[in-house]
Amino acid sequence: MQINVEGRNTDVQQRWRKLIEEKLAKCERYPNEITHARVTITHSPHHQQGDNQVQVVLSVSGRTLTVKKHGAQIPTVLRSALLAAERELDGYHRSRKRFVKTPAAREEDDAFAPVIQSRRAASVPSVSQRRAR
Repeated sequence: MQINVEGRNTDVQQRWRKLIEEKLAKCERYPNEITHARVTITHSPHHQQGDNQVQVVLSVSGRTLTVKKHGAQIPTVLRSALLAAERELDGYHRSRKRFVKTPAAREEDDAFAPVIQSRRAASVPSVSQRRAR
């Protein structure tokens, strides 16, 4: 998995980078799911806004999962965004797992089992009998 970490209006500290790598390493429990991860840490320099944003974009096979979180402290926002990204990945994996087909185990005797045809109930007239009326 390729991980890109970028900071806008702030420098990415080494402890943040380490936290990101640790949390995204947990997401690798699903083999070959994540192909690329991009984490953007944005600090708003406005004195009244003071809002920090963390955006996590995970490229998985077939889709792109995006999580955005806002808050006052970057480490807190970073942890919550990475936890939310992990939940998104779990949900994606569960939804994708539903559609995986596994071949049913068949015995040799069942491979050529005779087809049993049932008779039509006597109370239901056939199409030709309905036309004859």
